Amino acid sequence: MKFERIAALGALGVCGGVAATYALLAWLATPTAFAGVPGSTGGIDGITRTVIWVAALVPAAIFIVTHVAFAQQLRKGRTSLNE
Repeated sequence: MKFERIAALGALGVCGGVAATYALLAWLATPTAFAGVPGSTGGIDGITRTVIWVAALVPAAIFIVTHVAFAQQLRKGRTSLNE
């Protein structure tokens, strides 16, 4: 039972890491004061940036949801895996 709880905490830690990585990448992709210079955006406008954020959010959300479900199974113990 001790190892299942540690594994559940690890799965939740992965969720936090994925969420933090997504937030960091979204923050890095936000326009800055220097983005007003012509040609500095590489042709990506606000709509394209939003579409890319949503497209990156879908796999991250799937990864987080599956790890939360896995952590819940591990927290219940060995019997929940056999049901």
